[in-house]
Amino acid sequence: MLSNILLQVNTAEAVSDVVTEVDVNILQLLMEGGWYIMLPLALMSIFGMYVYFERYMAIRRAEKTSPDFMQRLKDYISQGQIPSAKNLCADNDTPMARMLEKGISRIGKPLSDISTSIENVGKLEIYILEKNMNILATVAGAAPMVGMLGTVIGMVNVFISMEVAGTVQIYDISSGTKQAMVTTIVGLIVGILAYMAYNHLVGKVSKVVHKMEATSLEFIDILEEPSNTIQSETTMSQEGLNLNDIPSTGLNIICFLIPIVGLIIYLTEKDTSPKKANTAGKAALWSIGISTLIGIISVIVSLSLAM
Repeated sequence: MLSNILLQVNTAEAVSDVVTEVDVNILQLLMEGGWYIMLPLALMSIFGMYVYFERYMAIRRAEKTSPDFMQRLKDYISQGQIPSAKNLCADNDTPMARMLEKGISRIGKPLSDISTSIENVGKLEIYILEKNMNILATVAGAAPMVGMLGTVIGMVNVFISMEVAGTVQIYDISSGTKQAMVTTIVGLIVGILAYMAYNHLVGKVSKVVHKMEATSLEFIDILEEPSNTIQSETTMSQEGLNLNDIPSTGLNIICFLIPIVGLIIYLTEKDTSPKKANTAGKAALWSIGISTLIGIISVIVSLSLAM
């Protein structure tokens, strides 16, 4: 009895010694997954990392704007310095600046047209920001599936080895089992990392889109603020045009008064001084003709300016 117990203890120690002597090489373990499974997973991981870091840097550049950008733009537009506002947008290589530059080029048109042009440029900028992000989404979904494919292939190899050997031995099934486990682990790791990277980029793009929307609304508000000033300046210019017509208006008044004065003189002097009355009558007729001619010319000029 005692000898049996001692024999079991010695056997356990021997087994433990054998287990502790196993040295696991990560690279060799990865190769157990099979090159036809591990190679696609490696390519997907490389493409995923490239897309993530490339998009991350692009989005970071898109987020950077000068703190006083909108204030300087507001000052330029309020002062009517449209070329300076365009140059300011051109110097800031960001989606917001390119979007506002398009809106500045449409100043003078209805606000609805300006808003539509800004919205169209904004859509293009969002498309550029999201460029190649679908690769990350594809890797996040496809990598676990490729890993599961390796698992299925590994289990098939296990059953083939068992069928060939005719008996169930650890050595016979270890190779296929390791392939199944390794491909599953690697596929899940690549898929999880790609999924996290994709959602991180989506969050950063959402922040940029929100900033673009806030910037476009602020720009529309800037255009609406000086609208009263622009309207008053337009009215003043129109009134200035009417002031230029003062000479012709004065001539019309004079030509209107001359016939009245001539008629009064004709009526009062026709009995006492016929000659003076005839002169006044002729002056009245001439003034009526001149007044009519000036009126026709004024109407023609006004119609030509209105067209």
